[in-house]
Amino acid sequence: MSAPKQAYETAQALFAQAISQAITQDITQDIAQATTQATLHSSALTQNTRGNIRFYQLNHRYNRVDALALAYPTILALLGDDFFRAMALRYVDITPAQSANLSEDGATFSDFIAQFPPAAPYPYLADCARLDWVLHCAHFAENVAALDAQALVPYLSDAEQLGAIRLTFHPSLHLVSSSWAIQSIWQMHHGADTPTDWAKAESVLVWRQAALGEATRLIKPQDTAFLQSLQAGQSLGEALNMADDDFDLTDYLQFWLQEQLITGISN
Repeated sequence: MSAPKQAYETAQALFAQAISQAITQDITQDIAQATTQATLHSSALTQNTRGNIRFYQLNHRYNRVDALALAYPTILALLGDDFFRAMALRYVDITPAQSANLSEDGATFSDFIAQFPPAAPYPYLADCARLDWVLHCAHFAENVAALDAQALVPYLSDAEQLGAIRLTFHPSLHLVSSSWAIQSIWQMHHGADTPTDWAKAESVLVWRQAALGEATRLIKPQDTAFLQSLQAGQSLGEALNMADDDFDLTDYLQFWLQEQLITGISN
């Protein structure tokens, strides 16, 4: 079992334990209502029950912060533990959890960082967080079988037919574009040298390799419109209209097939 998944399972176990402690014979209301601040002061609950619910709330709050630290390791490394946790606590306090699954919590953290005044001196943070999040999502993405390369063969000999197809990609595939050197900053925290130019625009493809885990590929910024069009469901021909003159479709087709990223073809 990978370290991130093991850590999430541990956090989830603590979360479940807290819920079980909060549910006593004195609780007669739905747990969602019982954990609101108003209910904590309800005369219908015993002092022991109110204490258990308060424990659950605090435990849940800090479990969410721990989950954010796992999902955003680059931001944690850039800011340090104290800054990161103070920022994450503020996010947790104003952002309701969207799922009971801690691995799905924190999708809007990058938007929060972009508006968080103490983070203003670090304008690259929000985009670095976006890259962290898609790497996190790639790790937990559903396993979907790749299409056999032979399925493309009938289309390769006819440019019109090839241009009409629409491709479905593996759910772990994501694209992040930034005016900052987000991949270089991420690589710095995996042993690479410190970027010489943090303000260099970078566009990054992220996916999960079958046996090696998450992977990244730096692409030309001018290729982003083509890739965004494909992921939005446009045909290959429509997407190619967004590409520049020296775009290399063969290179992308080989890459997608080699990494087993095409999961469907439709007309």
